[in-house]
Amino acid sequence: MIAVGSGPALTSALRISAAVFVLFSLSAALTLAQQPYERPVTTAPQAKDIGGGYQVPAVQRTHPRSLAVHVLDVVLLTAGMAAVAWVSRRGRRRWVVTVVTLASLAYFGFYRQGCVCPIGATQNVAASMVDPSLAAPMVVLVFFLMPLAAA
Repeated sequence: MIAVGSGPALTSALRISAAVFVLFSLSAALTLAQQPYERPVTTAPQAKDIGGGYQVPAVQRTHPRSLAVHVLDVVLLTAGMAAVAWVSRRGRRRWVVTVVTLASLAYFGFYRQGCVCPIGATQNVAASMVDPSLAAPMVVLVFFLMPLAAA
């Protein structure tokens, strides 16, 4: 007669429990191994700290983009999403998806020198919903809502 709680099932349960215990022990040891870090300074160095005739450069800010460029960004995002959606559902041509991906990378990544990613758009929208002093630009809202609407 086989007793309840013995045999291969108990052996595998013990092995899994031992493995989980070892993993938790190792992760606890890694957390204890971290060294606390304190920043040595609280502010950026000023001219008197550096010495000599050093002058602190003026803060450089980029000029805002025109409305036409924002509209072009939204149109290109819409066209790219529509092309990939149509090809994925009907056309079954992987090369089109690859071309749209590379074109998006070239335009949004290199030519435009970056754009609002899904994580950044989510953070901007969430921050503007919580803090009334912050406002998310319309382009950020469109970049946030278009993939949600497409899904």
